[in-house]
Amino acid sequence: MNFFVVLAVALALAVGLSLAALHAPILYPAAVIGLVVFIVTASGTKVGPALGRLIGKRAELAGGLVLILIAVKILADHLQKIGGAVRIALVRSRVLLH
Repeated sequence: MNFFVVLAVALALAVGLSLAALHAPILYPAAVIGLVVFIVTASGTKVGPALGRLIGKRAELAGGLVLILIAVKILADHLQKIGGAVRIALVRSRVLLH
C-alpha cells in the first residue's frame, strides 16, 4: 500500500509541476483527476474485500516474494558498489606503493 501512496504523490507532483511549467489552467485537470480518483477509490472499496477473500493468501505470498526480490536487488547493488570502491582503493594503494 505504501508503494502506491508514494507513486500517487510522485505522479501528482510531476503533473502539478508540468501544468505549472506550461502555464496551463488548473481547474479542468484537477476536476478530472479528482473524479478518476473518486471512481477508482469507490470501486476499490467494493471489489477489494471480495478479491481479498478470493486470492488473499496467494496475494500475500506474491507480495512477500516481490519484497524479498527487491531487497536482494538492493543488496546486490550495494555490494557491487562496495566491491568497486574496494577495487579502486586497492588500485590506488598499489599506485602509491610503486
